Amino acid sequence: MIIELLSTNPVYYVSWLASVILSVTLHELGHVFAALRQGDDTPRLLGRVTLDPVVHMGIPSLVMAALIGIAWGVTPTNPNAFRGRHGRAYVAFAGPLVNLVLAFLALTTLALLLRDKPPFNNFHQFLLILGTLNLILFAFNMLPIPPLDGATVVGDFSPRFDRLRYVPEAQPWFLAALFGAAILLMRPLSEALAGLAMRYVMLFR
Repeated sequence: MIIELLSTNPVYYVSWLASVILSVTLHELGHVFAALRQGDDTPRLLGRVTLDPVVHMGIPSLVMAALIGIAWGVTPTNPNAFRGRHGRAYVAFAGPLVNLVLAFLALTTLALLLRDKPPFNNFHQFLLILGTLNLILFAFNMLPIPPLDGATVVGDFSPRFDRLRYVPEAQPWFLAALFGAAILLMRPLSEALAGLAMRYVMLFR
């Protein structure tokens, strides 16, 4: 568990925990502002227009972030209030899009800071973790497996898939697919995206 790094590598632990909390909070805010833009005032009425991670993540998610480095967030919306034809896809994609933008900003900033080859410091490490984590969050959230955002995006364009998402008999299979993806894909996905992040940073040197 990542909590073990608190004593062996506290800088990495704090950088990872801060990156998780920042990334999940801004991911949920992406959903919030996209929903508001679609005409749904639900997030505003529920007090979700805030940077407070407790509001977006909840205490259990924050505890999990501190213990194992994994967390989640929730943004209540009312899809019936969306005015766009593909409002659900728009709102769902907004969260992962924020992660992609955060990854670009963090890795580009890191690349520019390292352009003159200074010593690699703690802030550089934080930017690398933040950028890599957000690439992972973008890729994982876009998998078409409920309740991930990718499933909502696909469901908004595919009525057959959308109906399947709500079939009770299909729920255990979706849950198994989600856990299977987390177990089987997370490590190779993380390694591949970490390599991609480093190659992007090295382009500036």
